[in-house]
Amino acid sequence: MREQTFFKPLFVTVSGLLIWAAHFTVIYAVNALACERLWMAQRIFGMGLVPFLILMATLVAAGTLAVIGVLAFLNRTPSLPDAANERTTIFLRKVTITVLALSFVAVIYQTIPAFIVPACG
Repeated sequence: MREQTFFKPLFVTVSGLLIWAAHFTVIYAVNALACERLWMAQRIFGMGLVPFLILMATLVAAGTLAVIGVLAFLNRTPSLPDAANERTTIFLRKVTITVLALSFVAVIYQTIPAFIVPACG
């Protein structure tokens, strides 16, 4: 039981890094599939298929980061039950918000090249 109460706050604290890594993986998978399957010329809603898929992945990642960030800001995320003091909980919440903010910036910067550089270029 004690392990479960430890892993939930840990998972929330590193969730920004996990979302960032997942977004990075999706971008490279979409580009690799586009190059392999020759999807570069296909368009959807007037936009290239690869930038469209990367934009959708970015919206999902950014939305998830924002929701977790708001929950952490409002102190609605799981916290350690036996925290020695309130300072530990406050520190973990600040780390969570900082990691989420940095991950948000990283996700945005990962998306920009999809609109500048052509797939397989």
